[in-house]
Amino acid sequence: MLLKNPVVKEAAVIGGDDERLGQKIVALVVLKEQCQAEVKDIYKWCVARSLKTGRFQRKYTLFPGYREM
Repeated sequence: MLLKNPVVKEAAVIGGDDERLGQKIVALVVLKEQCQAEVKDIYKWCVARSLKTGRFQRKYTLFPGYREM
């Protein structure tokens, strides 16, 4: 679903540590060149498209300066 966002170039979803649950879903996001977004923007976009299932990441990490080698 993250790759459908118009500002997202690449995305990966991993498990991150969580004291209460053991693990939580964490999204790692690379933005397209010339695009800007904040974590709250990506989060709101996902929530708006996931209301029926409730399946969306709760934590996001953006990599706006990432460059491929």
